[in-house]
Amino acid sequence: MPAGHLNIAIRQHDDRASIVNVDGTIDASTVLELKAAFAEILSHGTRHIVANLRRVEAIDRAGLAALLGSQLKIHQQHGTLRIVSVPSPLRRVLDDTQVSKVLDIYPSQRQALEALRGDLLF
Repeated sequence: MPAGHLNIAIRQHDDRASIVNVDGTIDASTVLELKAAFAEILSHGTRHIVANLRRVEAIDRAGLAALLGSQLKIHQQHGTLRIVSVPSPLRRVLDDTQVSKVLDIYPSQRQALEALRGDLLF
C-alpha cells in the first residue's frame, strides 16, 4: 500500500469530549499524526474522544495498532475512545482482524455521545 495522506480536524464537543474527524488513510506513514492528535486532546484535560472515521479510505496494520494502542493509553488516563461512522470496507478490515471486538464502535456520532453521557452518569 503506498504512503497515505491524513487530515485531522478536532472539535471540542463539551468539557469532557472532543470529536476527531479523520479523512484519508491511516497507515504507517500517518499514524504519528493520529496519535499526536489524541495526545493533544488528552493534554488539554479532555478524557473522552469520539473518532469519526467516515472519510477514512484505508487502514493498514500500523493503523490498527495505532487505534488499539491509543485506546489503551486513553483508558489508562480514565477516558474512552469511541469510533464512529466506519465505512463498510474499513469495517470489514476491523471485523476480519477482530479489532472490532476490542474497539468501542458506534454507527453514529450521536449514538456514541449518548452512550458516553449515559456512562458518565454512573
